Amino acid sequence: MTRRVSSRMGSESVWTRRGVLLAGGGALASGLAACTGGGGHPAPSTSAPAPTPAPPPAPTTTTTTLAGDLTVATLAASLENTIAAAYASAGDLVNGGKLGLVPAAIASLVQTMQSHHRDHATAWNAMLTAAGEQAVTGTDTTFSAAVVQPGLAALRDTSGLLALCQQMERVAAGTYLDAMLHELTTMDATETAAAIHPVEMQHLAVLALLAGSPPAPDAFATTAGARTTVDQLG
Repeated sequence: MTRRVSSRMGSESVWTRRGVLLAGGGALASGLAACTGGGGHPAPSTSAPAPTPAPPPAPTTTTTTLAGDLTVATLAASLENTIAAAYASAGDLVNGGKLGLVPAAIASLVQTMQSHHRDHATAWNAMLTAAGEQAVTGTDTTFSAAVVQPGLAALRDTSGLLALCQQMERVAAGTYLDAMLHELTTMDATETAAAIHPVEMQHLAVLALLAGSPPAPDAFATTAGARTTVDQLG
């Protein structure tokens, strides 16, 4: 079917569907030729080349941060060595009958806590050796001279043993809490301290219960007696 339309000059022309398509195709070809300068190749692009992406920023150095955490690890390992050695000495006194009759449960607890503190020292030493440092095998002589040695020398009975154990555990728990709050910055060191601190608090709770005291006398843990990296390790 066709449709007749009048041109502006008065003549008639017949447009078929095929004619419209052919006319449109010719116009499109003419347009393309004009855009390409009439040749067989497209005109060169005049747009600017895409900028080269900037390199990613260099990672922030953590050398200073790691060094500070390794100092805490050194302190913690020496403290754990000291407490483990103190428990070993206390166990020798118990086994030698020097403290009178000590309940078997308390004697067993002393051995268990000694093994825990050796494990804690191992954890801190693993962090040190992973960073290329030497493992700490010595003790915190300042803490030993101030707390451990006088405490062991004064031991006469089970009551004194429990009191000394609580004193050492308070220092350990306070040290870890203070380190997490004020000194540690890397994830590995913080996770290590966060894993050990609750164990020290459990030790304290059991020791207090055996001594006839409330197992959780404080609403929150404290940093009282904490050893810090500004202290002299001796």
